[in-house]
Amino acid sequence: MSGTPGGGQVITEAGVDDKVISLVYIAAYAPDAGQSLGEAADLETFPAPGIEALQQDGDGFFYLPDDAMATLFAHDVQAAQAEVMAATQGLLNSAALSEPVANAAWQEKPSFYVIAGEDYMTPTALQRQFAEKIGATAREIDASHAVAVSQPEFVAEMIIEAAR
Repeated sequence: MSGTPGGGQVITEAGVDDKVISLVYIAAYAPDAGQSLGEAADLETFPAPGIEALQQDGDGFFYLPDDAMATLFAHDVQAAQAEVMAATQGLLNSAALSEPVANAAWQEKPSFYVIAGEDYMTPTALQRQFAEKIGATAREIDASHAVAVSQPEFVAEMIIEAAR
């Protein structure tokens, strides 16, 4: 599953393990084998205000400022929850953006895709394109990039469907 900027990269690569029966992308990038997350992003065609709001620390890690977390990442969750998310967010190593995946598990495994219809991090139109490209069973809901937090039942139903 993925909901983090690098999570689509992780599931795409790690999903080739024999123990994985299907993949569930959650508002995530779905790169091809040999493609990096940065290449898959196509921000010229699909502008992402949330990506543009990312800040980089002195060690090369990206994070979202508190206000961007509340307005661009998790605009449909309670303010207190968005504050917790901002304070506990995992940092994205900038090197990960240029590291290509060696394998694309979606080429061999059944894939499912939760499309967040109000996503400012992974634009909704790009998610639809990814879902089509990977041949995923896709469902869309009006939600932010934090769809797993704001719409947990919807996401859980997709995971249960994928597990069958």
